[in-house]
Amino acid sequence: MGNGNGKHEFEEVQTELLRLSWRLACNDIVNRAMVEDATMKRSDSKVSEKKSSKLEPVEARTNLLNFHHEFMAQYFNLCPDIKSRFPKNHILVAKMIMRFLSELVKSSHNATLVSKLSKKFAKSHQQYNLRKEHFEGFGAALVRTIQARLGQFGTINLLNIWNKVVHALTDQLHESYLKERRRSSRKD
Repeated sequence: MGNGNGKHEFEEVQTELLRLSWRLACNDIVNRAMVEDATMKRSDSKVSEKKSSKLEPVEARTNLLNFHHEFMAQYFNLCPDIKSRFPKNHILVAKMIMRFLSELVKSSHNATLVSKLSKKFAKSHQQYNLRKEHFEGFGAALVRTIQARLGQFGTINLLNIWNKVVHALTDQLHESYLKERRRSSRKD
């Protein structure tokens, strides 16, 4: 009956909010529908249903990029020097980042799994000479992209949760990265 049970429930709800908002932000079809429906009134829905067969494809009606395109644009804007460390076709890397982030979001309250993922990241990136600013830019780009993709559904409280979780994750990634760099430099 103590406070511990309420904290556990809060963490479960927070994890579910992160998971659902992540899925919404990453799902291009849902994202396009949210943007299109956000300004529609209930009375417009019948008109919209009648006109929908005459409308051009969703891609032509909206100017939305895939999540990974938007994220990489944000990241390169915040950390322009990092772009030279990516292959010319950075889409594959962006998709790998999304897969990695999906795993982190699913396990955001599982310290053991987050630790394993951050160690794996550190081992695969230790040769890139990353700085703290790159991790901060990564986190900021992620939150900005999520905010843009969620639109009006990205409430202040939800974005505060994202900021808190992303900050903790990027701190852990940075710490694991530094440990791996020190470990690999001792080997040499």
